[in-house]
Amino acid sequence: MMHRKFIIVFVLSVLININKLIAQESIGVKIIKNLSWKEVCEKAQRENKYILVDCNSSWCGPCKFLENRAFPMDTIGKLINPNFIVVSVQFDTTDTDNSYTKSWYSTAQYFKKKYNIQSFPTEIIMDKNANALSKFVGMNTEDPINYLYEIINSNLDSNKQYYILKSKFENKQLNSSTDFKNLISASWNAGEYDEFHYYFDEYLKSLSDSSFATKENYQFIVDNLYSTQDSIFSFVLENYENIDHIVGSPVARDRVCGILYHYIYYRNVFPDAGGISVNHYIYQKEPDWNELNNILEKKHGKLSKNILLYSKMQYHYLERLYDQYLELLENATASNMPIHQLFSETEVLNFCDNILNINSKSEVWLKKGKLWLDDLYIFHPNKRTLLLKNEFASKLALLSK
Repeated sequence: MMHRKFIIVFVLSVLININKLIAQESIGVKIIKNLSWKEVCEKAQRENKYILVDCNSSWCGPCKFLENRAFPMDTIGKLINPNFIVVSVQFDTTDTDNSYTKSWYSTAQYFKKKYNIQSFPTEIIMDKNANALSKFVGMNTEDPINYLYEIINSNLDSNKQYYILKSKFENKQLNSSTDFKNLISASWNAGEYDEFHYYFDEYLKSLSDSSFATKENYQFIVDNLYSTQDSIFSFVLENYENIDHIVGSPVARDRVCGILYHYIYYRNVFPDAGGISVNHYIYQKEPDWNELNNILEKKHGKLSKNILLYSKMQYHYLERLYDQYLELLENATASNMPIHQLFSETEVLNFCDNILNINSKSEVWLKKGKLWLDDLYIFHPNKRTLLLKNEFASKLALLSK
């Protein structure tokens, strides 16, 4: 009898301990929900922790993803909880706001003005004394764990903290080109786009001829090129072949083509083609491709071929003219050159996504897509490419059964 009681007690104690372990592991990010800003600051000082201010709004989709999908993850909790006191602050007002949310209204407005909060989500990292160290905007919903790991670890590095680097710049204390580059990257991540362009221009002015024309610097310039309005865009456009030769891959060509293509599809007016209306050319009827090509050739020479070809394929895909789309795709990829030399990473991934959407049971197209992804992954080994590779391989395996 005693032996049976011992077994029962032992089993119960094991179950209780297991439940405790599960509870400890399944915690996610601990968000303060009952303290004022003053009390949050006092808690951070007592516990010697950073403060993470999650700036959000009730209408923001990525904010909801962060709150409901990313923050509850155990992995994210294990990264953030030991180092941070986390507080979530709503920046808009609604009729359904509870008393706690309302109690933060004035603090939210103070933060908005002081830290130039323009978009959501925005995360502000402060030290235990509530001095702002860094800020970053946006959320990667495809890979939240790696994104938050990388961005938070980066923002805990004093050599990469936006407000620290900004102060150094203002006091002429940036010690190296690495500091300057970190400031440029940090200002972009912080959503301080006017400052980003200013710092970028100042960085370019600071370079000697020999330090300007290096592989590392050209790669940095291309990585930070976003618009035809950027001061360095014309230089990259005119010298993309030489840049690509020095870097060793067509990074400048791909970036320039991507930016110009962006203007065709995502602007109300296409300024680089003399003011052609996107709606008129793309959405209301099939474009006059010859006329568009003539305009593009005058401004962008050889690049116009790539821009026009990709635009033409996307037009047929968006209009669900799939046979024509596949014919264009087949002709465009008929060369013996590796796919990464013909098209940018984004373009190849879009091609493969489109194949899955319209022709996922064609062994011929699945094999082509798999071959492209194998080639692409050698030069761009990232999670999205790997996932697509695996999906193509899985579908091919099913077809072979």
